[in-house]
Amino acid sequence: MLNVKSYDLLIAKAPTSQVDLPLVSIIIITYNDRKYVGDAIDSALVQTYSNCEVIVVDDGSADGTGEFISKYYGDRVRYHWKENDGSCSARYTGLQMASGKYIQHLDSDDMLLPDKIASQVAYLEVHSDIAFVYGRTVYFCDDDRTVTYEHPENAREHPFNARARSGNVLDDYVRNDNFIDIGQPLTRRDWIDRIGGWDASTRWCDDVDIMLRLAYAGAEGHFLDRLVYMYRHARDIHDSSQMLARHNRLKWVEFRESAIHVWEKLRLAMLRDSHPSLALVTKRVGYLHFGLGKHLFGRGKKQSALNHLWRGICFNRERCVYKLVVLAAVAFLPGSQFR
Repeated sequence: MLNVKSYDLLIAKAPTSQVDLPLVSIIIITYNDRKYVGDAIDSALVQTYSNCEVIVVDDGSADGTGEFISKYYGDRVRYHWKENDGSCSARYTGLQMASGKYIQHLDSDDMLLPDKIASQVAYLEVHSDIAFVYGRTVYFCDDDRTVTYEHPENAREHPFNARARSGNVLDDYVRNDNFIDIGQPLTRRDWIDRIGGWDASTRWCDDVDIMLRLAYAGAEGHFLDRLVYMYRHARDIHDSSQMLARHNRLKWVEFRESAIHVWEKLRLAMLRDSHPSLALVTKRVGYLHFGLGKHLFGRGKKQSALNHLWRGICFNRERCVYKLVVLAAVAFLPGSQFR
């Protein structure tokens, strides 16, 4: 279990005059999450940093989320309902509504620690070369009912923490994949604008997309070794069978297609720039295609499976003989053909 005292949660000291404080926009996105959204909003409203605006973008909820927020929060938050179009589209909408110098994203089932904004603004204000600063995160499950932003002591260390590092994180992402959750960083708005903001065409994997594009543009980050974020997980994060079940609920095929889209955008940029990491990214795109192909084949979608398996071979030539055998086996099944 986490030793919370070691993080000294309330040491951040902010200037007494709000005039001196840059505005921070906390953007919460939600979809049919009335059960938890109040916890997320509360954790934003109790920040020790006083100059925050809290924006809630509702991505098409039909469970009474809007009525709940109106009843209990009124004008303390800016609420906006939109047609359902995925998390990236919701974050894009929130960014258009935001006025802050710094941007904080928060999913509606997660929570911020009370001094997150204060400690990270303090760092960014004296390090103008840093685009974003992030910290440690813990996770908890639905049955951890004693865990709140005020009492995180029963939450567990997230595996991401072991891979945290400062500097430009592009190479780490290319070699190891995602290790920064969407709510961990506080990011300068001008850096987000510099890369064109959120890509509303990316339905999932928005956290990977924004970090890859920031890093590829040269953004430097800093890991501030203190607890800042609490990630709610439906089951134990280390249970792979439960993770798969959760992915199935979250439209796993769409999720995987989004991942391919995100990494393919990076591959094309690297191809244009003759980037030294091009070969590694190309292999990752191939791996994603091949994995999706196997998944689709197992569910009887043979023609779509063949398309992805073939792309997997084209982009990732490692273990090519094995992959060719698998592809041939699929191709010669009755009724199978390439499109």
